[in-house]
Amino acid sequence: MMSPWNPGGLNYRPDPRSPFPQGNAPYYNWRPDWSQAGPIDGDWEDAAGSILSVGNGRFRIAQSHEHYSEGYLLLETAKILSMRTRNSDYKRYYEYAVQDDKLVLRDSSGNLLLFRRRNY
Repeated sequence: MMSPWNPGGLNYRPDPRSPFPQGNAPYYNWRPDWSQAGPIDGDWEDAAGSILSVGNGRFRIAQSHEHYSEGYLLLETAKILSMRTRNSDYKRYYEYAVQDDKLVLRDSSGNLLLFRRRNY
């Protein structure tokens, strides 16, 4: 059994003095597990062409390469998700539904955000 304090263990942190990623550090070797993808993981596009990318508890919504927002996404329940940008402690809650490669988000004011899944 591996100790959580050994390299690669739960409490392992990379050496901040090292200019290169360490091979055994979980932070640098993290890879998404797409076999565990959630119902909204993937890329979505709205009518204006903005892209919403969702995966591994994170999101990024981009109007262009220069204009985007990113942060953390959590499926709170089977119908409610929350989104929080990286520089904020404020969460926005949305009711969501997915059907036939379409995603609908509704905020607390009743505003709808409509997306369709992008297939590359």
